[in-house]
Amino acid sequence: MWKILKSAVGKDISKFSVPVYMNEPISMIQKVVELMEYENLLVQANAETDSKMRLNLVAAFGAA
Repeated sequence: MWKILKSAVGKDISKFSVPVYMNEPISMIQKVVELMEYENLLVQANAETDSKMRLNLVAAFGAA
């Protein structure tokens, strides 16, 4: 982060781009936990015998 800020000194700020991860106020652990928040849908899909319902559950996990 210091390298990026150091290279920005004296430049027009409107033309300076900052990587997205620097603007996110959450940690990597929180990102992983949020990804697996609805993991119960995958467990349920694994136990499902109907292939259409299994696809619906996996799609719901992907959309969440």
